[in-house]
Amino acid sequence: MSRLMRRFMLPPVAAASLLVAAAGSALAASPSATVSVFNGDGTPAGATVCEFYVEFNPVAGGEEGSWELWDDGANVVDQGSYSVTDSMGDRVPDSGTWALDNGTYTLAWDNEDEVDDSRSEVDITVECAAPTQSVAVETEMPSQSVAAETDVPSQSVAADTEAPARTLPDTTALDQPARPDPSGWTGLIAAILGLGAFILVLTPRRSSGRR
Repeated sequence: MSRLMRRFMLPPVAAASLLVAAAGSALAASPSATVSVFNGDGTPAGATVCEFYVEFNPVAGGEEGSWELWDDGANVVDQGSYSVTDSMGDRVPDSGTWALDNGTYTLAWDNEDEVDDSRSEVDITVECAAPTQSVAVETEMPSQSVAAETDVPSQSVAADTEAPARTLPDTTALDQPARPDPSGWTGLIAAILGLGAFILVLTPRRSSGRR
């Protein structure tokens, strides 16, 4: 009889245990800790941030729990745990900052091992200025153009030095017409006059006497 009663009593007891566990989970208190968002330089964040970090603020009695950072598609970007006391907060990440793509992210935290429906959360909008990228592109272009301009003179100088200049012959003497030597004409005239005088000396004179 006792065995039979146990067989009928065990299922209701197990069912009651499951109901108590589910009720306890549903009635779990939300975390008491709050979160502050900061820019990478330590100033409090405004409506948007670029590089950032968060701090879990101190809470009376202290608190421990877990946190998750989600993107706009509810995908986990980062996760971890936090622990605060009456007077000391907790910085997340421990050092450095988050540098994420532009968009809206959600930081959710819970005073349990897992982040569930009893969590607290805050939305963080990341919006980094685009001019930083355009300036990087503009500074790359001049370096390429300068390299191209400096390559051309180096080639032209090499070409000039490889072909040595040829020395042309002096054409000054060829271009000027030949001029007669005055001394040559003087000698010729003197020879002709001397020949004439010699002939006159040898030629006999005719007598001019009357018959």
